[in-house]
Amino acid sequence: MSPPIRHLNDMPWLDDPDVRQAREFAIAAHGDQKYGALPYNVHLDDVVACLYACDASKDELMAGYLHDIDEDCPHITRNALYATFGSDVMDMAVSVGSRDKERAKAQAKIVAQLTEQPRGALIKLCDRVCNMRACLQDGKTKKLDQYIAEIPLYAPVFDALARGSAKACVTELLEEFYGFLWDKRADQINKLDRKRDAP
Repeated sequence: MSPPIRHLNDMPWLDDPDVRQAREFAIAAHGDQKYGALPYNVHLDDVVACLYACDASKDELMAGYLHDIDEDCPHITRNALYATFGSDVMDMAVSVGSRDKERAKAQAKIVAQLTEQPRGALIKLCDRVCNMRACLQDGKTKKLDQYIAEIPLYAPVFDALARGSAKACVTELLEEFYGFLWDKRADQINKLDRKRDAP
């Protein structure tokens, strides 16, 4: 089971024409890219729904739609993005991704960017939780394990977000985020127990 395919009338945030423009721009930019077997906008809608549930600002919602363009759509220049959506939105959107092809370097760069640009942290948290949910639902254990292994790397950024926010949804998202690690460790302990108890 992948992220839900939302109908337009189920996305009240699209009542805002600027957010709707960001979504349309992102759909066109990603073109025929897929999120698993689904159109890429399914993931983008999922991330923005998460942001909306956290009472995110309009700029955060727009950046949520645009957050993968800089990383995944090299035919779209940063100049074009900044000219279209402005620095307030695009600084957040760019902060949650990296063009570095080596994963470890890319993730370290993102954490450094989010440390400098903490306004992007909620977007990254929603993005990461949505990705992990999708991996769990679709049985992509190798990818999920990769995300779980990176939890300690992102912990300082997301913990700082929690300290600076009174929103209950941030606490709930963090509990879900860290829950993936706790579940993984519990599974490892259970496997060790079964191995120990085996005849």
